[in-house]
Amino acid sequence: MSGLDFRLDSSTRVIAGSQEAVHLLEQKQRVENAVMFKDPALTLDTSKAFLETTIKTVLKDRIETPALEKDMNALYKSLREEMALNCDQSARNMLDKLTAAVVNWTAQLRNKFGAASHGDDGYFDNPIEMPEAEMVARMVDSVSGFLLLKNKISKDPDMAQRIHYSDYPDFNDYLDLQHDDYTLPFDGVEPIPCSQFLFTYDEEGYREMLLQYLSSKKEEATSEEEPRNVSMISDEPIQEFQDFVDWDDSNISSTLVESLFISEGLRKSYTFKELAIVTQDVTSFLINRMGVDWFRKDSEMARLRVFARRQLSKIGFDKNYINSAAESIVKKISEITKEAEQQRLINDLGNGIGC
Repeated sequence: MSGLDFRLDSSTRVIAGSQEAVHLLEQKQRVENAVMFKDPALTLDTSKAFLETTIKTVLKDRIETPALEKDMNALYKSLREEMALNCDQSARNMLDKLTAAVVNWTAQLRNKFGAASHGDDGYFDNPIEMPEAEMVARMVDSVSGFLLLKNKISKDPDMAQRIHYSDYPDFNDYLDLQHDDYTLPFDGVEPIPCSQFLFTYDEEGYREMLLQYLSSKKEEATSEEEPRNVSMISDEPIQEFQDFVDWDDSNISSTLVESLFISEGLRKSYTFKELAIVTQDVTSFLINRMGVDWFRKDSEMARLRVFARRQLSKIGFDKNYINSAAESIVKKISEITKEAEQQRLINDLGNGIGC
């Protein structure tokens, strides 16, 4: 293999698409450049830096305020305390020792033979040549790729301090299939996929929908029933909602608007007409974009809350009350739908008895 062909394959596969991890990508590129330029001392420097960045990235994902000022061996010990490398204790112990050895000796080699660790006399002949340096880079790549992958697949988004958009491609595709892209009112600006827009501007909403999606997928996997289509959205309006509830009824419209006035102070800031537009948008989304039994599914309830928050944001609704207001209107819509469904069942039963 020529130097021009060198790439950290393991790490590259794991962080592909993670454009937001700028520093991690830069550190990886520095290792690859050092090998391509056939600089063994710099290869040791950059390999150690890349491995240290990997460890700190995992710790930062999992701990709110990690102590990152420790030396690399201590940092790696903290990582192993936070993330099990294997569910089997015996295998875990072996993997701990194997990866810890790479961490330790990479730091030792860099400290003694790296280019930037300390200055030597002008006649110092570094014994580390490119075969050894490239071997270190490959081992660092393997360990870094392994740690990043384990972090990605074992991280609980409910408990994690930080989540990454690129870690959930299936969920992102699911969202993008259900919602149109966002088109910004600027010339030459490409439309933004719904999932990316939501992650960027409402990460908590994204996390909530992600958790509900994962929960639904888990329930589907363990259910003995016929697996249902993952897509819960139809391109055609779902008429059953109009059979359940007349959302254009003035009394129902007033009730939904009232559900948004969760504080008396809001009545002075927003008119009934302004909030009526929001409720109309939410019920329209309900009719056209959600399944008939949406109120029985946590994932669908979460989707409707996110949509409600988005519509409230558009009218400049007080940020201190957006989450509570969205929760309130979804709860009220759910109550109205359930009552209408129960009444329809009673009517159907009465018609059946009459026959």
